[in-house]
Amino acid sequence: MLEEHLGYVVDSIRLDAFRAAISRFVRPGDRVVDLGCGSGILGLMCLQAGASRVFAIDSTAMIEVARETLTRAGLADRTTFIRGHSNRVELPEPVDLVICDQVGHFGFDYGIVQTLQDARRRFLGPEGRVVPRTIQLHVGAGQLRKAIGELLQRGVLGQSGQVDLPQQLLAERMTAQELRTGAERRSQQR
Repeated sequence: MLEEHLGYVVDSIRLDAFRAAISRFVRPGDRVVDLGCGSGILGLMCLQAGASRVFAIDSTAMIEVARETLTRAGLADRTTFIRGHSNRVELPEPVDLVICDQVGHFGFDYGIVQTLQDARRRFLGPEGRVVPRTIQLHVGAGQLRKAIGELLQRGVLGQSGQVDLPQQLLAERMTAQELRTGAERRSQQR
């Protein structure tokens, strides 16, 4: 879990995009809710941009990482840390901005649409704003080579056929026979 969040923190393109949105939408004195706050980096940037209070919500142990991040930055006194799912917690007051980085790698990985709909309805004040406002997913055609056979052989490809495909597995083309052979090997290993 920590490794995943570290990847977000070192992703300069992603952080720069959020930094630009924060500088555009955070106004001095704003109250902000950071949904699925993870390391706390977005809440930190909101406070640095002038927010008066951040409600950092996370259902995992990452809430403690966020607490440490904001404590070390000297901003924990302006942050309320809440461990729980955002759809199950209550805030003491409406907020001016909802921010969420639960877009994953494809924009819809972590139920962001439902999460933001709920947060907009329950947390946001009348003039409130949401970041991100939109998500664009760009898709390009490609070829999987050898990957499916390796996934079958390694037991990564499940019965449903769904899998996260690591990029290093992209290689040469496979025939249907090679796919069947890989599946047979996998079932024999069980």
